[in-house]
Amino acid sequence: MGLRVIAGGAGASVLPTLPEGCRPRPALRVIEGVECGATGERSSQLSPSDGLVPSLSDLHAEMARRLAPLNMARWDARLKATGLPVPRHIDRKRREIEFVAQALGRLAAIPADYRDDLYWPALLP
Repeated sequence: MGLRVIAGGAGASVLPTLPEGCRPRPALRVIEGVECGATGERSSQLSPSDGLVPSLSDLHAEMARRLAPLNMARWDARLKATGLPVPRHIDRKRREIEFVAQALGRLAAIPADYRDDLYWPALLP
């Protein structure tokens, strides 16, 4: 990855350039909305796409689907058997996925496009 300079002189900023054939990743969406009350109840608002707002169980299923490639059961078993910690990059990715699920779950209405990759961290290479 190379670097390119934007504007010369003392105020120049250096931006990375992408290798040939690579495209920049779209920016992540900011999760905004009204949080649930203390009871965690949601109003039954309608979504234009399917008529219903996704439930917490739908959100948890999406979180589980995104955690599956990390094979956390294997890493947890290794931790219990050998005492070796889960690799940092795996643990960080798990925490990022769980954070997104918690943030989306706190909204008054989970967005209809909650499965969109823009909400979730990228999978490991």
